[in-house]
Amino acid sequence: MEDKEKLWTKDFVLVIIINFLVFLNHLMILSTFPFFIERLGYSDTVSGACATAFSLVAVLARPFVGWLPAAAGCCWVWG
Repeated sequence: MEDKEKLWTKDFVLVIIINFLVFLNHLMILSTFPFFIERLGYSDTVSGACATAFSLVAVLARPFVGWLPAAAGCCWVWG
């Protein structure tokens, strides 16, 4: 039988935990952001537009932010 490389290594579990925490952070910010904008005195429409803009920028920026370290040659990102 061949020696297979383990999937659930320490580094893999660490990446999963960090990814979950980043997702949780984004979710917490997005769910409270409209209330913060309303407390600044803006309308529901403006707070919804700000939350939408925040989400769109986060989604559209992720591929480029992920590509940037690889293009810059940062070997510490990939191991």
